[in-house]
Amino acid sequence: MRVQGHRFHIAGSAQATAPRRLLEYGHSLIAHLTDALLQAGGSVTVGVGKEPRATEDDPSSPSTIFDWTVLERVGAYLQRGGSAATAQGPLVATVASTKTESQISDDRRDLWEKLKGAGAVFLEFLDAGWSSGAVRRQRHARRGDVLIILSGGEGVEQLAELYVQAGKPVIPLDLDLGASTDDGPG
Repeated sequence: MRVQGHRFHIAGSAQATAPRRLLEYGHSLIAHLTDALLQAGGSVTVGVGKEPRATEDDPSSPSTIFDWTVLERVGAYLQRGGSAATAQGPLVATVASTKTESQISDDRRDLWEKLKGAGAVFLEFLDAGWSSGAVRRQRHARRGDVLIILSGGEGVEQLAELYVQAGKPVIPLDLDLGASTDDGPG
């Protein structure tokens, strides 16, 4: 499969109790994968909002989700002179609710504003009251061409089902980190 011209949906999560070195490896894996996809002309769809940490209220603790790792790599790609858009549009497509902006932590606010300011983000807004995870996942699945998942629970299970039903590829990465909400094996 050719990367150029495709939007890759990167999703997954980890238990807060996952071994720290494995969780850090997961973030490194997602970072390298995102770099490679962007360099090859791909774009991404990813969630935006909260960033739960393995140790709550400790910004040095690794996140239990990978969304902000993807967004960091998009920011680094732009800093290296990469284009903010591809043939599919902005590098990042995401689904937002009225709560999205308020859920972004202070330490991520600058990155988020830079990505938006560069024109690297397409935001699809949900109607008020339609902010459930299931609705967001349905909208993300419409935007993505390929789903890449790393661990996770019911959310990635639903995403995989949506992609398979649409005849789109699903690539599960084999690293068992559990799920951030302890809601299934992913």
